[in-house]
Amino acid sequence: MAEKILEKGIALFDTKNKAVKSSKSFSLNVSYGIDWFDVALSHEGTPLSSSVYEKINLHSRFFEFDGEKYLVPETLEKHKDSIKIKDGNLIIKKDDLLSALELNSEIEKADIANFENIFKKKTPIELTEEQKRILRPYQVDGVNFLERLKSNGFGALLADDMGLGKTLQAITFLAQTKRKTCAFAVVPKSLLENWRNEVEKFAPALKVLIYHGADRKENQDFENYDIVLSTYATTMLDIDFLSKKKFSVVVFDEVQTIKNYKSKMYEAAFKLNADFKMALSGTPFENNVLELWSVMRLLNPKIFSKRAFFTRAVEEKDFDRIKKAIVPFMLQRKKKDVLKDLPEKTEEVIFCRMDDETASCYDALHSRIVDEISGASGNSAFMASALILESLTKLRQFCCHPSLLPKGTLPIKLESSAKFDVLKIKVQALVEQKEKVIIFSQFTSMLKIIKDWLETEKIKTFYLDGATNGRQDLVDEFEKSSEGVFLISLKAGGVGLNLVSCHYMFIYDPWWNPASESQAADRIYRIGQKSNVFIYRLITKNTIEEKVLSLQQKKSEIAKSIFDGLSAEKLTAEDFMELLGE
Repeated sequence: MAEKILEKGIALFDTKNKAVKSSKSFSLNVSYGIDWFDVALSHEGTPLSSSVYEKINLHSRFFEFDGEKYLVPETLEKHKDSIKIKDGNLIIKKDDLLSALELNSEIEKADIANFENIFKKKTPIELTEEQKRILRPYQVDGVNFLERLKSNGFGALLADDMGLGKTLQAITFLAQTKRKTCAFAVVPKSLLENWRNEVEKFAPALKVLIYHGADRKENQDFENYDIVLSTYATTMLDIDFLSKKKFSVVVFDEVQTIKNYKSKMYEAAFKLNADFKMALSGTPFENNVLELWSVMRLLNPKIFSKRAFFTRAVEEKDFDRIKKAIVPFMLQRKKKDVLKDLPEKTEEVIFCRMDDETASCYDALHSRIVDEISGASGNSAFMASALILESLTKLRQFCCHPSLLPKGTLPIKLESSAKFDVLKIKVQALVEQKEKVIIFSQFTSMLKIIKDWLETEKIKTFYLDGATNGRQDLVDEFEKSSEGVFLISLKAGGVGLNLVSCHYMFIYDPWWNPASESQAADRIYRIGQKSNVFIYRLITKNTIEEKVLSLQQKKSEIAKSIFDGLSAEKLTAEDFMELLGE
């Protein structure tokens, strides 16, 4: 307000009748010093001396310089709670990185000078000859990144594309780390055996304990092991015991599993005590960029203690500010950039058209659903959204196969499905060519319909959903087999599967979050794949599935990459209604 008064040519005076001048002749600069950020103030290009800083009181509106009284620059006043005076200098503490970045963005400086010195300690790893043989150059860079963050006292997020060997990089890092206590890796239950196998394969000298299951209370002597593997659920249940342990390293694999910072699993993970925390995820945020804040807070709680910085940036759509905040602590590589020898991937949408009778039934169901939702507009928001979600599920089930719908939903019984008919033709042709095939669907009921058909045709079938035990044995059997069709539920098989013996995949039903489908595709398009990969998406024409496809495109454009711009939106009520609309 005072600056605006002066801009209008109105004179201002202090209580002693001394004229107050504008701060416009002063400029600010932020640089990284020695364990803190320096905030330098200059007057018409000349840096101020430390004696001037000692006279500045950021809780006052004025300060004296060269015999004149000036307004304290608004930017300094705004950040007065973050800026300290130390040895005659204005500083921001190293842990208050977000305040330094925000101040720097407000003075419209491109980058904080000497920012790279925040990682002054550099301790390159010494690989064994075996590790040199196994690791690709970008994976060596990844291990060095983890070591650099650890040496400088920060947590790290390894966010490489799925299939680039994040687990291998983590295990190599753990094998290099000199520690007084064991490392603790928290992983989804389905990946426990995969982790143990990977450690035995790439770091056989490390002693591994799986802390999970009914008898886990008998296995609490962690000191005799190098790595303890557990699940998010077990960690949550036993956090009172685990939080009293001091680990050398804590690894959070598939960290997006606990993206909700209000969940009990996240709260438990947050309480784990370690010298260094690291997370692995090919999709560090799936629905909302604030999920990324929760990951960063988990790894660097002092720096990312508050959401306000992220919330303001999202509201202002200033994703570049968020990128600058997280990039120092995150490493993300894309397949196309580092795997020049990876075979080609062809993705194709196959449209399936319903016959007239089926299309008529779909249109009638759609109209009835829209009428029901319109009639429920007076209900609570929760009830309305629940009804919309249920309605969307029914329409999606119809597209997969009308028999998936609850009895009585349709006036007549429909035995056929255009999409299923197309799938049968495509799969039969590939099987006859001696090709192996993978089919993903979110509906286990649909997978069972496909399974029944495959068994009728005497086609070797593999099946995996959330209730399947021994999934690694099943994967190994499929990989060794010269034939077969593998049916996998999208939720159960989106992570932790390496299926490079196959290069044909069908995504039977689309989902509005494209990251979920990318995870599925990366089961076969990853290191070790020697053949060109073909991904087919089956879409029923003139149905909600076409709109889901459009929504996928919209979300992909918003969130292509953490480095291209940061945003991803939740599936909002508006999205729901758009999917149901004409």
